[in-house]
This record gives sequence, structure tokens and C-alpha cells, in this order.
Amino acid sequence: MEAGKRSITDIFNQGRTLEIPFFQRSYVWTDENWERFFSDMQAVSTQNKAYFLGSIILKTRPVSMGNVIGDWRIVVDGQQRLTTITLFCKALCEAQKKSDRFERIFFNMRDQIILQHNHSDIEIFEAIVKGSMTKPLMDKHRHSSVLECYHFFKSKKEELKPLDLDALLSRLYFVGIDLGSEEDEQQIFDTINSLGVSLTTAELLKNELFRRED
Repeated sequence: MEAGKRSITDIFNQGRTLEIPFFQRSYVWTDENWERFFSDMQAVSTQNKAYFLGSIILKTRPVSMGNVIGDWRIVVDGQQRLTTITLFCKALCEAQKKSDRFERIFFNMRDQIILQHNHSDIEIFEAIVKGSMTKPLMDKHRHSSVLECYHFFKSKKEELKPLDLDALLSRLYFVGIDLGSEEDEQQIFDTINSLGVSLTTAELLKNELFRRED
């Protein structure tokens, strides 16, 4: 296990894929979280101060070179923040007409989205990030928190325009904790969430069953 200070571009490395595993819950942030996040991003953009976004725990997943990026990481903890950052920057770059910049940050060298969502959110998340949203897809996922998050930031279009993307990229940071491929991410996930903000019994049970199946 190794830990250190990480910027957004350290986490969203173009040579990397970040996988949100099956055993994690869906995206669950709400208006209260987005309001706080947006207010903080406005402050970071205008003040010359670093802003700590908490810890991100990633586990190395061994993969063979083929159709995937060699540096493949499992997101053990931090998916809510990584998802929010991606959707926020998508809305920000659209408001500032910097779509190319967004793709250079959040897509890897094979033009794949770096953050690979789990089964319940993947369809709507990828449609938003790739800019391929359709009305039928919006109707299908009208209750999705991922879609609501994107619409929340899109509704702030005029407030997004003056924000300094470069300042955000340089001042936002995490404590990144990198796990080796031999470490048990389900055990670590269970410890983090059962000793902190509680998950539901079903979510913890799903994690345990996933570990047993492995």
C-alpha cells in the first residue's frame, strides 16, 4: 500500500482505466452535495488555495495488453467524487466551449472514458460523457442521480463560464492510496464503509457475496 498527494490529472491519467466494480453502490449524491461542491469550486477558481477532496483508494488490476489500457485500477473508494468531478467538468467545458479539453483530461489514449461505471449507471454516464444523449435515453433514466447531477451543473451555465479550469486542475487534490493487486479490496471497502457512513445491509451483503464468489 502506497499513499501520496494526487491531482485530478494524476488520478485521470491518460494511460489508465478506472473501473468502478460491481460490488459498489450506484451514484447517490443529491442537490445538497452538488450545491456544496459547486460553491467550493467557485471559491477554488478565484482563490489561490489548494482544496482537499479526501482520499481515493485504487487497486492495481493485472491485465494483458490487448484491447485495454495496461494501467487498470479498481476504484475501492471515491467513486461519488470522481463521478461528480467528471460531470461537473463536462458541464463546465460545454459552457466554455472547450469540449476538446474535456476529452484530453477524461479520455485515455485509446479514446475510451477513463472512469468506467458499474452496471447500473454505465449507460447514462457514458451517454453524457460522450455527448450522445437522446430523448429516449433521458426518459429511460429520468430518475437517475447521474442524470440529475449533470442537469444540475448544466443549469449553472452562466456561473460556469467565468470559472478557471486550469486553477481547478492545479489546486484540487486527493490523498491517493494505491493498493497492490494481491490486496483484498472487498475487505478494505467493507472496513471503510462499515466503520464510517453506513451502507445498507444489502450493499454490505452484496460486497460479501462478491468476495465469496471470487
